[in-house]
Amino acid sequence: MDRFKNMEKQESIVLLHGAIGDHHQMLPLATLLSERYQVFTPDFPGHGRDTALCQLDVDYLVDFLKDYLGSHTNGPVLIFGFSMGGFVATLCAARYPNLIKGIITYGTKWQWSPDIAENEVSMLDVEKISEKLPAFANKLDALHSGIGWKNVLLATKNLMQHLGQNNESLRLEMASVSSPILIIRGSHDKMVSREESIAMENLLSRGEYSEISEFIHNIEQLDPILLLAEIKKHDLLV
Repeated sequence: MDRFKNMEKQESIVLLHGAIGDHHQMLPLATLLSERYQVFTPDFPGHGRDTALCQLDVDYLVDFLKDYLGSHTNGPVLIFGFSMGGFVATLCAARYPNLIKGIITYGTKWQWSPDIAENEVSMLDVEKISEKLPAFANKLDALHSGIGWKNVLLATKNLMQHLGQNNESLRLEMASVSSPILIIRGSHDKMVSREESIAMENLLSRGEYSEISEFIHNIEQLDPILLLAEIKKHDLLV
């Protein structure tokens, strides 16, 4: 989404979706933000309608984001990242600090290990999803018309395993981020713990943790008005 094409350019904000999702996850929030911001909602490689068949890892996604920001925005921007999107944005800010002036994350999982990765990977079994969750399989099939939902899940497994194997080195990189990062988590999020979110807040020089009562992990099931109201309590939005 690229708003205000015929108007004076305002502040830019980039909204990044989560794993096995696409930019549609961001549209309710994008609509609310579009009155004030020039909003961008890219699809990560291989997601949605994108036809890039690739073996995903977080380094590949960071490079994608760096190139996207360089070609679509002017100067440092604000980023909102849901789940995987928040992790990628934070690592990108560590490697390319001139591109990002602030980050808001929601439902981002910061703590990974080989065991955690394998547990998450076990929930992305294509055959089990096809057999036991046909409605979910159909939703994914409609969503990922580019490389197909099965390939998206396989690529996401690789991404999670890469995170599990490299978490400590990635955390050391992210500790160098000097821009403000607001870490938001729903109190009913079963994937992301309060402890790991607060640990990330403490790791960052300008990290801030916020928790929304009764919110779950899945951003598509949240009230975007309430989410935006929580974000506005802090100082990142201008």
